[in-house]
Amino acid sequence: MGRNHFDGGVISCFYSSTICVLLLASFSTFEAKKSQPTNPLKQVTKDRNALQMQRISKELERQDFALNSTRMQKLELVRVEVESSTP
Repeated sequence: MGRNHFDGGVISCFYSSTICVLLLASFSTFEAKKSQPTNPLKQVTKDRNALQMQRISKELERQDFALNSTRMQKLELVRVEVESSTP
């Protein structure tokens, strides 16, 4: 029982992280559009930061998918085990 609760907490954490990253990415994109920098170096830094945010977001999505897949596999194993032990 405790293990399933922990898995749910981890999944919730990944969902929260993904949402935070997406909100930060959208905010930084909005800020970039709102104020055009006069210094080209600032623009390069902003572009680099936006790319980094995209990479982080994609990695979080990949980890979230892997975690959900693992959880579904565990649930399937438990289901099979319960069905095989039931007369």
